[in-house]
Amino acid sequence: MKNFYKKIIRQTTVITDKLYYLLPLELFLGFLWGLFLAGIWFINQVSTIISWDAWGQIRNNFQIGQSLLFQTITIVTIIYLLAHTILCIVWIKEDKFLNFIRTINLLRIIRKQMKTKASESDSEIVKEYKSIVKSIRCIITSDYILVIILQAKNSDVDTILQKKLPFLYDYLIRVYRKIYIFSPTDSTSLNHIIQGTRKHN
Repeated sequence: MKNFYKKIIRQTTVITDKLYYLLPLELFLGFLWGLFLAGIWFINQVSTIISWDAWGQIRNNFQIGQSLLFQTITIVTIIYLLAHTILCIVWIKEDKFLNFIRTINLLRIIRKQMKTKASESDSEIVKEYKSIVKSIRCIITSDYILVIILQAKNSDVDTILQKKLPFLYDYLIRVYRKIYIFSPTDSTSLNHIIQGTRKHN
């Protein structure tokens, strides 16, 4: 079970990234729910002016749809909150809750730093680079810090990464040098990995 918890911790940013996809879904479902609500209101208004036997059936269908949407929104919200609650419990049990917050915050900072501007003519390069930035993984625990950036398939994208990585490496050392000892980057690795182990005083 302990190994399972550690695996969850190592996959924290992967899990949170997947969960964030639920937010647009939640907004879309909320928008549909609002449309159904507006539809019911419209039917109620029109039915008082224009007499038609089918109004009642149409209103019932809208109400059923609205009810189903509300149930779906509730389920999605529960999944989102429950998953984050489980993550928090695992972090509290195996490490520190504060490190969970630090991990999420560091990922946001790294992705922001790794962003780059490019012309529209390089759309394929930009697309791959953005994909790599979105796939960046990091973790901060009481024992170590780890940042993993996938290697680019395109040489032009890899060139951009190579220019950005030294700045990221310097940033991490500057911010965390009092806590972690950083290892030299491994040039033989398939991915770009920055890691450090906790100092033992």
